[in-house]
Amino acid sequence: MYPAAGSTILAAFLLAAVIPAASPAQADQRVHVRIGMSMSQIKSYLEKECTDLTIGGNNSGEQFITCELPQGRLITANLSAKDRITYSVYRETNDTLSAEQFGAAIAAELGFAGAGEPCMVYSNASLCWSRGTTKLWVYLKPDPAGRLSSFQGDDEMAADDKM
Repeated sequence: MYPAAGSTILAAFLLAAVIPAASPAQADQRVHVRIGMSMSQIKSYLEKECTDLTIGGNNSGEQFITCELPQGRLITANLSAKDRITYSVYRETNDTLSAEQFGAAIAAELGFAGAGEPCMVYSNASLCWSRGTTKLWVYLKPDPAGRLSSFQGDDEMAADDKM
């Protein structure tokens, strides 16, 4: 064995061992809730992680989730009568990321490509992403509690589920 080849193989082995541990999907997963997921797909996470969990519903079969997490994080979600998440919000207090960095991290976690386009959502300056009929937007200013906010929605899925 050549010393250079041995060093290269050792370096490749060490790199392969380190990279999975640093994967953003594993290390920085925040949202945990995705458009189209059912209650059964998220309920065990919610019951295990939420410090305060509220699950409610209405007469048309829709369900609503509010999940308070440690460190002031918050997940809310709406599930259609067909048991699919059609809208959700994730909020966190974060003193280390700008709103743009927070948005890029959320977009990457959820599989949206690109840097996001500047947009206005309900009179709030935001960054917006789109993938098929699913939309993601992140407000550029913190909410009144000082949290950064990301929103996912699929109006087409919500409309289809009401039929």
